[in-house]
Amino acid sequence: MAGRLRGMLWRPSYGEARAVIFALAVKSVFTLAMLAFGHNHADIIAAFDLQSWFPGEPNNWNRWYTRGAPVWYAPLAHWDGQHYLLLADWGYNIQYDNTGGKQFYPLYPLAIRAFSLVFSPAVSALLLNYLFVGGFCAFLYRTGAHFGCRWPALSVVMVMAFPTAFFTSAFYSEPLFLFLLGGFFHHFFCTQNRRAYLLFFALLPLSRGSAAFVFGGLALCALLEFARFFAARRAAHAAEEPAAAPQMFAWRPYAECAVVFVLGAVAYLAFFQIVVGDAFVGIKAQARANTGNSIANIFNPAHFWDILTAKSMDAKWFSIYHARSYYWIMWITLAACAAFAALREWKLLCFYFSLVYCHAAMGDLAGHTRYMLAAMPFLALALAKHARRRQHAAMIYALCAAMFALQLYLAARYAMNLWV
Repeated sequence: MAGRLRGMLWRPSYGEARAVIFALAVKSVFTLAMLAFGHNHADIIAAFDLQSWFPGEPNNWNRWYTRGAPVWYAPLAHWDGQHYLLLADWGYNIQYDNTGGKQFYPLYPLAIRAFSLVFSPAVSALLLNYLFVGGFCAFLYRTGAHFGCRWPALSVVMVMAFPTAFFTSAFYSEPLFLFLLGGFFHHFFCTQNRRAYLLFFALLPLSRGSAAFVFGGLALCALLEFARFFAARRAAHAAEEPAAAPQMFAWRPYAECAVVFVLGAVAYLAFFQIVVGDAFVGIKAQARANTGNSIANIFNPAHFWDILTAKSMDAKWFSIYHARSYYWIMWITLAACAAFAALREWKLLCFYFSLVYCHAAMGDLAGHTRYMLAAMPFLALALAKHARRRQHAAMIYALCAAMFALQLYLAARYAMNLWV
């Protein structure tokens, strides 16, 4: 029994512990910066003449939870954060707007509610985000080490430097989704711990709709592996060495993941059926939320071409729909697919492409920059794996420094309750 308990304990290596501590330190710095700037932004902007840097009017209508009260955590709980806190406190039966928050997936508010038995909802959200970010970075570091990265911590630095990584400090579901994604990927491809990766994959549909794109990435990965298997068999038979040919494609892990993903989706529908009395109320709320998202758009080349050619791009850098920042991030992240091809990281590309393309194609790019954070672990792993020289690492660190500066600016905008 004691041996089994020791095996379950997290015993990090020195490098892994340093990477996790670094990530949590970065998160703490951004959390404190957002709190300080959010409560004192008027004085800071006036003192340093920064008015032109923060165009736009703060959002004054989304105050469902704080009601405009000067609470300490307000800079961390704008926009979706208001909804998550309200859902954690009151559940899905309160009708405070045209959707009642039912477009938000239940796992994150349920986790906040569970922690709220001991802490306040705001403190619960803050602590949960620390736990999820720490767990995600541990998974990412271990995955990088398994893939042969000379410096696995590079992947952690790159993800934490991404311009919208500050959302891991806000009361958003990003930390939970990254934790589940990192846990699934690590256990599926590194440890082959069947119970662990099935559990993580089953929980993904309860955390965010982006889980469907992770499933798409896994389906692409299965097709890639089958193509390799088929090519190996043909090559063996052509060389008249049938004994050397692989005998059977390892389809079972992919099939089991598909089954538990469906079970997770059924659990999502069952949750709303039990709590609200309508299994599809969350899907209906998505339509009423007016984000323009539709799965059908993913299979509509004309719609994606309109998005890609920026026919509707707004003149403003920041707005809810069609912002210039969204288009620039979309073009950059799509162009990064070439890096995967050059490095021949096809397995990582399957997941990256699915997340990047589907988020870009499904709607009007609302919140696009934030959603790209979920794709960054795969790009970070590909780059970290092939950073063999110190010059490569130095270039990545320099890029990360620039991204940290941009992230600080975007975090300041969010803390002011401006759209990012």
